[in-house]
Amino acid sequence: SGERAEPSTDAEREIAAIWCGVLGLERVGRNDNYFASGGDSIGAIQVASRLKRAGWQAEVRDLFQFPTVAELAVQLRRAETAAVAEEALSGAIPLTPAQAWFLEHHREDRHHFNQAVLLRPREPLATSAVVAAVTALWRQHDALRTVLVNERALVLPLETAPSFTVREVPDEAARLADTEAVQANFALARGPLFTVVLYRIPTGDRLLLVAHHLVVDGVSWRILLEDLELGLRQQAQGRGIDLGVRSTSIRRWAEAALDRAGGAGEMWKPEKGATWPAAQSTTANVFGATQTSTRSLPETTTRALLTTAHAAYHTEINDLLLTALGRALKRWHGGERTRVMLEGHGRDPETGLPSIERTVGWFTCLYPVTLAIAGDEIGAQLKTVKELLRAVPAKGIGYGIARYLRKVSALTAEPLPAVSFNYLGQFGEESGGLLAFADESSGTPIGARVARTHELDFGAMVARGRMELSLTFGRERYPSAAMETLLENWRAEIEALVAHTTARARDEKTPADFTSRALNLPAYETLLRTRGWAAADVEDVCRLSPMQAGLLFQSLFEKESRAYFVQMAYRLRGRLDAARLEAA
Repeated sequence: SGERAEPSTDAEREIAAIWCGVLGLERVGRNDNYFASGGDSIGAIQVASRLKRAGWQAEVRDLFQFPTVAELAVQLRRAETAAVAEEALSGAIPLTPAQAWFLEHHREDRHHFNQAVLLRPREPLATSAVVAAVTALWRQHDALRTVLVNERALVLPLETAPSFTVREVPDEAARLADTEAVQANFALARGPLFTVVLYRIPTGDRLLLVAHHLVVDGVSWRILLEDLELGLRQQAQGRGIDLGVRSTSIRRWAEAALDRAGGAGEMWKPEKGATWPAAQSTTANVFGATQTSTRSLPETTTRALLTTAHAAYHTEINDLLLTALGRALKRWHGGERTRVMLEGHGRDPETGLPSIERTVGWFTCLYPVTLAIAGDEIGAQLKTVKELLRAVPAKGIGYGIARYLRKVSALTAEPLPAVSFNYLGQFGEESGGLLAFADESSGTPIGARVARTHELDFGAMVARGRMELSLTFGRERYPSAAMETLLENWRAEIEALVAHTTARARDEKTPADFTSRALNLPAYETLLRTRGWAAADVEDVCRLSPMQAGLLFQSLFEKESRAYFVQMAYRLRGRLDAARLEAA
């Protein structure tokens, strides 16, 4: 490989700096590809958000269309006018599909269904600075002020005080005991459903942030932590806190979701032949009766999984993770087809809904797919799963709208898949930050009586440079030894996929990569075999233009026709170099 070309313009340097921050890289070249450098759609949201904050006109889709620093820099334009800030919300707002899912499936311990982060300050934090930063978060992000009254979401007025406490505790045991009490203390109708506790501990302070899942999702935490860091820095510099203009309101997004035509019920019906072994016990499927097992991949394998592994088949991270999961599940239960509920962040441009890259809230979209793992050829299986995922319309947002907001009967009567999968993206710490993730526990986020909607919950995330895999299951419902083997097989199958893809000398595209989607994968592969073509030699498949279609029709209709035959003749002066003519 040649020398990396350094960013050469102000725009390129600013883009490169943002990529380094989001991807945890030390350097980025002007010709580096965002996705080949380990980026994903979750990180793309952060990139677009930071570019906007820096004064550029930027959307998430720009990164997909122009994935290198140089390409993106050419497209960026400075924002000519300041963004129009949304008004602060107060009062009733529509539910998001994820919130409606929660209300439909959970009755017990509803108040105890949280997400939490425990942070370690790298520098001493003044209580006044934390109060100011937390208050700024509370006022900036309407979702944090949401409460639930009679199954309806309400946003508390802007002047309502946030929940912030300073507690002096003697040791870690006392801190954890208090944290557990905080986790179980939300009141859905009264609120607040977001609380911050600053623990003063002789061995080192800790900052706890707890939010009910009704008001945040995984992307929301990235926004909150970025804004918290910014607010604390501004306070340390003696400045007032300015978190920028408000982004799209939850109300506007939720209203647009209600108005959007949801996916047709028939589209999401389960396919026949999906396999699932019955649970060995009738013990209640609740979070208090679960066990979570974990595995991790080495840093080198993780890096390849995020970058070079995708060149072979033009894949994304979920293509590999789900193909490996399907192969592991097949080894466990023996069937080729498994129904899986996927979780997406719901913020993709493909949803057609208002842009919410800087909006805090619960926008997760849930949708089912059937993993079909036929035969034994790992490359063919990967291509099949990739095509399956690309065929999901609008990144799956229509399923939740249809099932939980519109109550489409064909969907509400359908049992949920026994398996769920969620890739949470990459979590890291930017160098020089005031806050770092603490190693200690942030408490028990979900109550013991909360019902689970799936039998096996598979999760994946990148933390500190390693892919962390998890499997949560009912410890009385499925044998622990079998579950440990299943998780280990998933890990091994991921490594096998990485080895297969990185060993390929040439890349190949599949129908989802082409300009025209006229062919599905089986039809495309049949065409390749019939013509004797190699998949690696096909750059694109395009539909004929109207003129080309007319020419083709005429040639097929009347094979001897010369209607569109054009011939031109030239008189040459001097000697013709045949070799150069052929090369030209």
